[in-house]
Parts: sequence; C-alpha cells; structure tokens
Amino acid sequence: LVDALELRFRQLQVPQGEGRRGWRPKSTEVEIAPPTVLPSANNYDLDDISRVEAPPLPIDVPTDKKGAEPPPIPVGQQAPPAAPAAKKAKPAPAPAPVAEPKTKRLPEGPILKPASGPSRAVTLLYDDILWLVSINDWAAALISLERLLVMAALQGDVKEFVDVNEVKLMNVYESYLGPLEKRPKRALSTIDNTMPGGYERAEKIASVLDLVDGERDLKQILRDSDYSPLETCAALNQLRRAGVVDI
Repeated sequence: LVDALELRFRQLQVPQGEGRRGWRPKSTEVEIAPPTVLPSANNYDLDDISRVEAPPLPIDVPTDKKGAEPPPIPVGQQAPPAAPAAKKAKPAPAPAPVAEPKTKRLPEGPILKPASGPSRAVTLLYDDILWLVSINDWAAALISLERLLVMAALQGDVKEFVDVNEVKLMNVYESYLGPLEKRPKRALSTIDNTMPGGYERAEKIASVLDLVDGERDLKQILRDSDYSPLETCAALNQLRRAGVVDI
C-alpha cells in the first residue's frame, strides 16, 4: 500500500514552475526588427520608394481643428442669456410751423389822411408823370404815380388823368403783379424791409395792408378794398417793391 501511494505521488508530482502556484507567464517581450536604413541619396531613385498613405479618419472625426466643437457646458454652468439691445429712440418730429395770426395788423400811431387839396408835392409828381409818359417810360411813371395815388386824393387833373388811362395802367400793373389769382402775404420783418414809422400809417397803405392775410387773392383784395382798383394796385405794388408784401 505504501509503495502504491508513493508511485501515485510521483505520477502526480508537478515540476517546479509549472504548477498552479508556481506558474510563470511567458515573456511579453516582442522582438522589434531593426529599422530599414535607406541607402544614400546618390544610390536610390525616388520612384522606387513605396509611399504608403495613411488610412482616412472616421467621418465623425473633424479634420480641421477650427471646425472641432467643444464639449457642451452643463446647464448649471451656462452664462445667462444677454439682455436684448435697447432700441434707439426715434427722433422727435419737428414742430409744425406756427400759423400767423389772422388778426389785422394795426399800425402804430394815428392814420395819416391823404392830401385833399393841391400841394407842391402833388404838382411836382403829376408833372413828372406827364413827362415820363410822354417819353414812353411807363416803369418810371408808375413809381411817381404810386407815390401820388398813395399820398393824395383823386381829384382835379389827377382824377382826370387816372380816368383816361385807367385801363392801360391796370394792364401794366397786371404785368408787374402777375395773375389776379395769386395770394399775397406779409413778408417777415427784417432790417432790409423796415420802413419809416409813418409809411404804414398812411391811410391807403394801412387799408390795403389789412386785406393782405394770406388767404385773399388779388382779385378778392381789389373787390374788398375801399379804394379804386388802380389805387389798390398802386399800394400793393409799392408794398411789393418795399419788401413788405410777397406776391
């Protein structure tokens, strides 16, 4: 029995280093082949070198670093959304022009009545008109006639002259003032059109100037005037030349 057990033990005996506890792993070292050294540049042809291209990258891998996106930021660490930019306020519209008052402009001081009788000034102006008409200088004659009609009443020789030449004079005035559908208006007062204090207090000038409100046309002014159409045109044209009225 002892001999049999000894024989069995010898059969089951494992050599040292090959048992379960005495097992040794095989070596993990891998022999690396020595690098291939190319011959000298003078001894090889470039066409003989095999060029091995690298395999393409996967589709989901970006080839450009600029195109790579960073990983998402956790919701708790994200910055709050920026506040919307404030809209620029629209500029305030320009104020509407203030309409001129429609009240009549009253001249300062008493109204100056036209001369009722013959005077040296009336005589000189009348003689000047006759001489200018005789040489066919109607433009200059109108200036003297306007002065005469504004400062004097129509009577005597002056009235006779006006009655005879009224149609011709009205045609001349229409060429100066323009169509009777125009609406004259007061011009802004400046240093260039400031007249002497007594000018706008002359009775005929003040009466015609009160009719200039920017709404009446020339035809309506001639109809509403207290004076004859020729006297009214003379006053209007004189106010136009003085820059007091725009037509």
